[in-house]
Amino acid sequence: MSWLKSIFITCYLMLLMGVAGYSGWMLTRGADALAWLGTLLTVAPILSTVSWLMVFKNRARTTAHFPQFNILGVAGVALSAWAWYAKGAPVLPLALAAESWIAFLVYAYWFSTFGGRDPSMKLVVGSA
Repeated sequence: MSWLKSIFITCYLMLLMGVAGYSGWMLTRGADALAWLGTLLTVAPILSTVSWLMVFKNRARTTAHFPQFNILGVAGVALSAWAWYAKGAPVLPLALAAESWIAFLVYAYWFSTFGGRDPSMKLVVGSA
């Protein structure tokens, strides 16, 4: 199961970088700002936090299931959905925001838990 988690995290981080980069590029081209800001709101907070943790490695734990990112993900999807529904924005920002938020839910509730990991020989009850 650990091989599946290693594949997932690689694909998930690539998805986040791609969606964030494309959203920023669309904003600079003058595309619908609310729709693309919603997409950025969905991916940018978790991307910056995961990047910070990987680069600086100064934090042993984070919150369980990242509730603040869940709130921002819902807000980002809602903003993109509103721009699509009320303003006639393209559906692509909404689709990317929803896909990114669903991938975040998989990250928060499956990847970042201990279930399914191979047991470590260093973590044995009674050993130092």
